[in-house]
Formats: sequence, C-alpha cells, structure tokens
Amino acid sequence: MFSNNNKVYYPLEQHFSARDIKENWSNWVWQEQNAIQTVSRLFDVFPQLGGEEKRKIVDAEKYLRFKITPYILSMIQVDEKSLPVPNDPVWNQFVPSWDTPDYPPVNIGELQENWELPEEMITPILQHKYANRVNFRIQNTCLAYCMYCFEAKRVLDRNSTKRSFTETYFKESLNYIKRNGEIEEIVISGGEPLTFSNERLDKLLATFREIKKIRAIRIQTRAFVHNPFRIDDEFIRMMVKHDVTAMGVHVSHPVEMTAAFKEAVARFSESGCRTILLAQIPLLKGINDSEQVLVELFMNLYKLKIKPYYLLHAMPHTLGSSKFRTSVRKGVELMKSIKRNISNPAVPEYVIVHARGKHTVPLELSGTPEFQYLNGEVRFLNWKGEWCFYEDVEEP
Repeated sequence: MFSNNNKVYYPLEQHFSARDIKENWSNWVWQEQNAIQTVSRLFDVFPQLGGEEKRKIVDAEKYLRFKITPYILSMIQVDEKSLPVPNDPVWNQFVPSWDTPDYPPVNIGELQENWELPEEMITPILQHKYANRVNFRIQNTCLAYCMYCFEAKRVLDRNSTKRSFTETYFKESLNYIKRNGEIEEIVISGGEPLTFSNERLDKLLATFREIKKIRAIRIQTRAFVHNPFRIDDEFIRMMVKHDVTAMGVHVSHPVEMTAAFKEAVARFSESGCRTILLAQIPLLKGINDSEQVLVELFMNLYKLKIKPYYLLHAMPHTLGSSKFRTSVRKGVELMKSIKRNISNPAVPEYVIVHARGKHTVPLELSGTPEFQYLNGEVRFLNWKGEWCFYEDVEEP
C-alpha cells in the first residue's frame, strides 16, 4: 500500500502489474484504457464493500455514467481492509453511494436544467448566454465522472439526449460566430474538451484563431484531477502556439493537488506558457465545506500561481444534489470568515450558477435589495435585471 503522512492509500499492486505501474502510469491513454467503468469492476477492486452500500451504487448505475481512472483510485484513502475510510473526499466525489437516493425512477432528462436554456443553444454544441462570449460544448464525456456534475443532463445521464460534436454542427457554429459582431471570446468546454486528442484540439484552436475578432480563448477542464498526465508537453506547446488566453482548472479538495497535479501545472511556467490558470471550485457538503479545507485549498492554489477564481454553489438539478449541497448562507459564513484572514488574491468570488446567469453572492447574511433569502430559496436580479429564483437547502 502507498502511504503518506500516516495515511494509507489504495494498494494499486493488487490490480495492476508492477511493470504497468512503472512503465505506463504516466501515460494518459493507459489511464483511460484501465479506468473502472462499471460497478461490477468496482466491486472487484473493493470486494469488502458492504451490502447496503453496494445496493445504493448498483441502483445509481442504472441512471449514471461511472468512471474512475487508476490515478483517482490512488488518491482514495483506505483502512486496514483496503476499504475507503469514512468521508474520504475522493471516494465521495466519484462513487454514487448516497444515504437516501434522491433520483426518480426515470432518467435525469426529466429534471430541470442547471445551465442550458433551449433559446441559448444556437446549435447542439454552441451556447450563447452572455453577449460577448460563446460556449463550445464539444464533448459530452469526461476523463472520469464527478457525481455532483453541474452538466448532469449532458454528461452524467446514461440516457442523455444531448448531442455531441459533429463537423456539421461545428461549421454551423462557426458561421454563427462570424456573423455575430458581439462575440469576442470562445470558451471550450463539454463535458471534458481534453478527451479530444492533441491533434484534434490543435485543428480546433487553429480554426478559432483564424477568426480575427476573437480576442480570447478559454478552455475548461477537470483533467488536472481526473488524469493530469493528459497535460503533456505537446499539449502545452499547443497552448503557446495558439495563444490560449485562460484555462479553468476544476479542483475540489487539497488532496487532489498531488505531485502529478503540481507537475502538470509546472509545465506551464517551465515552457514559458502564459495561459492564465483560474481555479473553479464547487462548494460541496462533506467534501470542502469547512474553513480549514477551503483555506488550505485556496492557499495551495495561490502558491502554485493558480488564481482561485470562482467558489461555485453546488447545483440543485443533479442526481445526489442533497448529498452535496450546503445552504447559501453556509457558504456566506465560510467566505466571511476566510476573506480577511488570507491574502485577497487567494480568495475566490462566491457565485450561484443559475440557468439565467451567474450571480455573485453578497457576504451579508441578511441579504441585500438585489439578493434576498426566502423560505427554501433565494431570489436575485440577474445581469438583465430579471428576478431569478434559486432552490436552496436548510442546514440541519
């Protein structure tokens, strides 16, 4: 077993040969090819899992995609029986073992949208929510699957009807961008854009850079945590070549910032790549909803020259949302306590992500004229001056 600071992590040698670990561990394709993608395979890896927990996981697999790379497996802390320790932050993010399943006996296409509105979807892969930028949703898959996924209907739902990248959709999307004079930034997301090969991404970025009015290109990714070996030297050279402006780095807990994570980040500065790294951090109950964990996470990111950019309140319309969502006031209390006790550049903006636009949460516990706490929800004015209602939760 691998141990560090008196913690013991999953014994990889039980399921992967010493040769593979030595020769292939840092190969991102090998990581994907050897990922755990079914619960039956998960039970092979954790044969001591109890019956009730197994039942919950089996039930959830009917509706949810499931995938854990060997790299993620190596971050799971285990006990002397090689079982995940209680409240392990990695296990709880990637394995759907909820105490009270809150999904209906239908696919999550029946639930409301967290983020995409039909009128914003110019093509099945191009979203235009804010005037000056568009979001290319080039993939509906990921290198691994987080159980709180904000794009649940697009990514987690096994029966999703969301369509993915085709050359026809891509050409239609490009034509729209060229016709619309307001657009000056392209955000590449998904799912996970880095499931595309470097060669394929290179062609996409070259096409975007041919549009002269585009000032900025941003890529949103969870690869640093799912499979940091995907951030290879060729990828970094491509970032430099196409002058990619920023990269949104999705990270949730300090344990995710491993040596491999740090090595992936270091490739940017070592190569002279000037892409801005911006951390997007979901606020997750039982994972990082404590001052100690958030301070460590914010400061570790700051040390690595990654700007903690957004602390995102967990989305309501996601399977398992009751497991991961705090109240908005809980987030305010945390941020009020943290804000003046660490360096200001290390403090992210606390935001609600709503289908009708993001909103910064004011750090006034009684609310403001534009942000009000109601029974079981909050309401706020969005950037268009429209009142938006957002489902909240009550703290026990």
